[in-house]
Amino acid sequence: MAGLLNNLNHDIEVAEMVVGITQHNHPDRAAKLNNLGNLLGRRFERTGSMDDLNRAVEVAEMVVKSTPDDHPDRAAYLNNLGAWLDTRFERTGSMDDLNRAVEVADMAVKSTPDEYPARAGRLSNLGNRLGRRFERTGWMDDLNRAVDIAEMVVKSTPDDYPARATYLNNLGNRLGTRFERIGSMNDLNRAIDIANMAVKSTPDDYPDRAAYLNNLGAWLDTRFERTGSMDDLNRAVEVADMAVKSTPDDHPARAGRLSNLGNRLGRRFERTGWMDDLNRAVDVAEMAVKSTPDDYPARATYLNNLGNRLGTRFERTGWMNDLNRAVDVANMAVKSTPDDHPDRATYLNNLGTWLGRRFERTGSMDDLNRAIDVADMAVKSTPDDHPDRAAYLNNLGNRLGRRFERTDSVDDLNRAIGVADMAVKSTPDEYPARAGRLSNLGDRLGRRFEQTGSMDDLNRAIDIADIAQTGAIDDLNRAIKVIDIAVEATPQDHPNRAAYLNNLKNLLSIRFERTGAMDDLNRAAEVARTDHAAGPADADETSTIISTYDTVFSQSYEPTHSSRTAEEVERDAKRNLAKAIPHSAKMKQVFIWVDELLQRQVVESTAEMLPFTQLLGRTQWMTQSVSNADLQLHAHEATSSLDKQRFLQVVDETIRKDCESRFGTDPCEATFEIVWQLQQCIKDELDGNPDLGSVLTISGDSSHSWAVSCREYIEKTWPTLGMAFFEKIELVLGKVAGAEASGQ
Repeated sequence: MAGLLNNLNHDIEVAEMVVGITQHNHPDRAAKLNNLGNLLGRRFERTGSMDDLNRAVEVAEMVVKSTPDDHPDRAAYLNNLGAWLDTRFERTGSMDDLNRAVEVADMAVKSTPDEYPARAGRLSNLGNRLGRRFERTGWMDDLNRAVDIAEMVVKSTPDDYPARATYLNNLGNRLGTRFERIGSMNDLNRAIDIANMAVKSTPDDYPDRAAYLNNLGAWLDTRFERTGSMDDLNRAVEVADMAVKSTPDDHPARAGRLSNLGNRLGRRFERTGWMDDLNRAVDVAEMAVKSTPDDYPARATYLNNLGNRLGTRFERTGWMNDLNRAVDVANMAVKSTPDDHPDRATYLNNLGTWLGRRFERTGSMDDLNRAIDVADMAVKSTPDDHPDRAAYLNNLGNRLGRRFERTDSVDDLNRAIGVADMAVKSTPDEYPARAGRLSNLGDRLGRRFEQTGSMDDLNRAIDIADIAQTGAIDDLNRAIKVIDIAVEATPQDHPNRAAYLNNLKNLLSIRFERTGAMDDLNRAAEVARTDHAAGPADADETSTIISTYDTVFSQSYEPTHSSRTAEEVERDAKRNLAKAIPHSAKMKQVFIWVDELLQRQVVESTAEMLPFTQLLGRTQWMTQSVSNADLQLHAHEATSSLDKQRFLQVVDETIRKDCESRFGTDPCEATFEIVWQLQQCIKDELDGNPDLGSVLTISGDSSHSWAVSCREYIEKTWPTLGMAFFEKIELVLGKVAGAEASGQ
């Protein structure tokens, strides 16, 4: 190593002497200056001496100025000058150098004949510098021109040209960058295809193959994020793995490639839940950090990634060691990042997240206080128009809200409201997270109303609860809490009370649909009664309550439609049924319940609904008895009408006694408790019987498929009793319903 540098020093001394003794007007002076400039540039590459780089630029400028425009070597000298200017830009960030590098590269291309072998390389250099200038300025003209030039380079290069893979790689990167700016899927798809070509045209032992693999993985990962295609993500993981394996342990790019692999494994875990991926993502992130010097510019990024992977594993496993390490590593990422670094806010936000999680686990106020401080710093270091600012504000508001819950500090509550308000205002109307941020704001306003009694806060919280309804459980819970507060705070004779009650009833009904909690359904009915009392005097309370149950239940069973014929559906249903039907009595019950449940869909009036839903529930309890009795009748060949009558009488008595003992006189609660139990039982059966899935996957009107299958199955299973059983049930329940309606 020292010997090579000594030789280089000697060559530079000789080159300087040669230039010194060459007259200014000598035709070879430019060539001798060019040689000196190249030697100085090479020594800079070995030592990092900026003096050498600055001199290389100065000498290259002298070479160009001393060369006539029509000189055959002028294009080569311009190309060299552009290279050293570009190198200095990368070291110093000077836009003057970059602009001059673009200008000089353009001149080099224009001075090179179309058929000249070096033209493709000079075009490629120009495209690369235009791409770099776009990255600094965002000028789309530069990016579009960089893409066009990269296309020209590839088209002008034979398939077997040694540098073709490099040119393909450059074109792929330019197209991918343009996708990131304008969102054209055509650009992204082409970037992937071209990056793939670059990899395929490169031998396995080629030094740059790992870089091309890394780039291909990046664009596959980008397409996964846009489309959700698991094929792309799996391929991105595979390619990133290959890139790491193709990179020597001491290569400066190895840490970055390890980090990329870890990120993709982490994303796949998020989609699949495979712990092997998460564990490997943690290990790979550890390797990336360990292979990076403390002063390496990207070390903070690798620390941040490691912290996120450890935190994610904590959320999955609950291991406090992972959470503690996530906090420590995130702290290191923040400390190793300058205050003005563009990623510092991200690292602060992540540190705050893990401190907040640890507070939730341990109750440590020190962690919560620090989480608030860190979240505050993240907000303050983020420009007002930054796309992540709203998320950071939302996180800060949540932490202030949690501290209020622990300390009852009104200052924290007021600030939480102010911050939540800013988060909402910074979030576009169409953004998916807007509803959640609105919900947080409404929750805090409701809390402040409880503290201060401010009707302005309450009214605003109610308005927000209406806007923020998305069906998400957390949002529903907050909205219900806010409307509950509104109902309790509103006098019985207030004109808005009925509207609040109706809103509460609707929200409870929605939550019942999502969770199946009978408390919500019963409370919705109770609210309906209260709403009825607050409404017109001539309203029918029973109809109101039944309508509430009916609305909730019917929304869960919307019929499907299909262009398929009934014959096609029935044919497929029978074929799949033969594979799906088990012999257990329990599954027989499920088929009967489903069949009658589907019949429920065609019932049009509320008055007809109650007997049908009661029928479902009673059938649930009676099916096993019917099945057993039917088998006994078959066994004894007891086919007389007396035997059948005796059996049906048992059915009649059992249903009556069961109804009275279980539910007393409240048919609504009874009916819907039964129906909900029925739904859960069907779900359990389906979860435990994968063969039944073939019935469900029939394309088209799956509801009709089930109806056909179940009716046919019932008829085949109970040939002795047949449908007489159902006719008797309907008759009995009709009598029960009539008795309940008359108050007997």
